[in-house]
Amino acid sequence: MADGLRLKETPKPADAAKPTRKDLKKSPALSILLNSPESFAGRKVGALVTDGVNIDILKALKAALKAERALLEIIAPKVAGVEASDGSWVEAKQKIDGGPSVLYDAVALLPSDDGAKKLAKEPAARDFVADAFAHMKIIAHVAAARSLLEKVGVSNSHDTASSCLNRIIVRPSLRLATSFAAEHAQPGQGKSKPRDGKAAGARESVPAADGVVPRSNPLHRS
Repeated sequence: MADGLRLKETPKPADAAKPTRKDLKKSPALSILLNSPESFAGRKVGALVTDGVNIDILKALKAALKAERALLEIIAPKVAGVEASDGSWVEAKQKIDGGPSVLYDAVALLPSDDGAKKLAKEPAARDFVADAFAHMKIIAHVAAARSLLEKVGVSNSHDTASSCLNRIIVRPSLRLATSFAAEHAQPGQGKSKPRDGKAAGARESVPAADGVVPRSNPLHRS
């Protein structure tokens, strides 16, 4: 803390009213990580889309979240919405500069190739991704979004596992990942088993079309 405040001299600690006890055992009941929710129900995912968004992926994500009793909100460059890959119109709930990622428990980046290039030039879009990463949210993304991730420096971060770019990782609800991945799994890929020795509730992964940026606490609220 002293280094963070750039203090040249550390102030003398205040005298304790009572001697500090060092014999207390750790309490699992007080652990945030050990007592995180066992369901994604009630959570909200913000999907950033552009013209040309893959309608199949968007529908699959929407269905997977509905099955989990979670919410999906669409964010677009313009509040009216976007035209999807099949020509249908997708209405938006938020405009990118009015719907920051801080509003959501997790985010999905679903731009088209051309849309991702345009988003990379938008400060609000870059902030959307950078803030989601800084707030330790799960960031699901299609392949086209990698250029946006690279623009904000997320793809090169030590917190990003390159081996996870072809997987979707969700904790603790594997059903959400399974239902989404079943629609978009790459040929020849099967389910990925958890590593030996992982505790109950640890991350599990299944193959998906593109990937996520894994974080230490995907259910973290800002």
